[in-house]
Amino acid sequence: MISDARELLERAVALHQAGRIADAAAVYTHVLRDDPANADALNLLGVIADAEGRREEALALFDRAIASGIESPETHFNRANTLAALKRRDEALAGYELAIGLRANYADAHLNAALLLRKYNRRDEAAAAFARMAAACPQDPRAPFGRGGEAAAAGDFTAAIGYMRDAIALQPGWPQALNDLGSYLNAVGASREAIAAFEQSAAAGGETYVTPRVNLGLARLARGELAAGWDGYALRNADPENPYRAPPVRWPWPQWQGEDLRGKDIFVWNDQGVGDAILYAGIVPEIVAAARACVIGCEPRLAPLFARSFPAARVVAYVPSAPAPDIGPCDFHSPLLDLGRWRRRALSDFPSRRIYLAADRNRTANFRDDLRAQADTKPLLVGLSWRSANPIYGAAKSLRLADFIPHLRDPQAAFFNLQYGDTREEIDQLPNGAVLHETAAFDRFGDLDALAAYIAALDLVVTVSNTTAHLAGALGVPTWVLVPPARARLWYWFENGTQSPWYPAVRIFRAGGDRGDWSDSLAAVRDALSVVTGVALNCAPGRT
Repeated sequence: MISDARELLERAVALHQAGRIADAAAVYTHVLRDDPANADALNLLGVIADAEGRREEALALFDRAIASGIESPETHFNRANTLAALKRRDEALAGYELAIGLRANYADAHLNAALLLRKYNRRDEAAAAFARMAAACPQDPRAPFGRGGEAAAAGDFTAAIGYMRDAIALQPGWPQALNDLGSYLNAVGASREAIAAFEQSAAAGGETYVTPRVNLGLARLARGELAAGWDGYALRNADPENPYRAPPVRWPWPQWQGEDLRGKDIFVWNDQGVGDAILYAGIVPEIVAAARACVIGCEPRLAPLFARSFPAARVVAYVPSAPAPDIGPCDFHSPLLDLGRWRRRALSDFPSRRIYLAADRNRTANFRDDLRAQADTKPLLVGLSWRSANPIYGAAKSLRLADFIPHLRDPQAAFFNLQYGDTREEIDQLPNGAVLHETAAFDRFGDLDALAAYIAALDLVVTVSNTTAHLAGALGVPTWVLVPPARARLWYWFENGTQSPWYPAVRIFRAGGDRGDWSDSLAAVRDALSVVTGVALNCAPGRT
């Protein structure tokens, strides 16, 4: 009988491995009719039930297998997987521990426990779990790969690079590890090495693995290698891992690929955030001049500003998640971002004059009077924004208002709040002598047309890399942008330099180090402010 059961199980496992699941289940069930406590049949039948989504039934089968008295690490592992799928995470973690207790080098149990901890953002525990896996399974490349991911999540990209190199040493040519190595190298500013890693990843992963090709494009863009960069980044919509994929195209016309636009109508639409829409809108005047007609689809907050700034185009409010606007027939469509692929192939393609947004003059004049009254005798009117709301890089791009206390004490510069969001607590905590004026009651987040007029009334804007930087730059207001290190720097600020080809009025102050040391850049802003306020003081009315 035992021999017969063993033969039946072997036959069932062969069927299972061949994908004949129903036939395998039938044989497992047959074994259980003769031996209801057969732990192997119960375990494997539980695996089938779990795979088919019958998870409570799977748990009951695993429990019967464990109750049989045969200690099997596989059964505890499979049961833990089912508990994890049911979101009973603490019980699942306990199950993985039972499996590891029975087999110390059970790599999959170590891995799934670590991944479950990561899923629930228990990052310190996940890092410890991957470290324990590395000790127990020193030849498994997934352990250093996981440690690299946790180190990167903690901001330690130098350690992440080391772990990823360890993973690749254990599994040479691993496409995902090579891609992640490139990302971590890029984060510490080693762009040449990053490009080499992305190229290796792309070669190893083949045509279907798009992620390293997109990352390679971004790395080249940041280095100013625009033609190759755009061509790689154009693949972003085929990359399931890319957070900046455009929404599904709803237009029946072909996407513009740089064709002659004479006698043609084109619809350009925004597929990114507001800041990017403003940035790439700098290409719109060229499209308007080349095409017979141009329709611009943008977020409703930008529509009034764009309509004033591009009077020869038709501007419509466009939200990807809302019903498509009625824009009539066109010959082409293009996301705003992809205009750059055809109109900014080299740095020499940037026009010398790039002020392209026009604020409401009457509102600007009224704001100017209000700001001037608030400033009293201080000759320089300066706007300040210190936070970014970017969902991925916002924290790394942001500073605290307290970081600007020395600037806010400048005797010749009056500072005004440009920061969107609730800033009352930070302002209330400013010490005596550090003044940030609050004036002109309008929604800095919702009313971008008013914000544009407000910015246009200022003499200078000091800001981190956010929508304010783009808006001020496109308006031609002198703007100092505090740009974060490589790990959070968006490509269009490039790797080096103090000037921006996108905005002639922008001056860039770069954070130091790969972790983002702002002290030198804040001091440089303070020194530059002293120079500008000295000039402003000497040029103030009544002075000679």
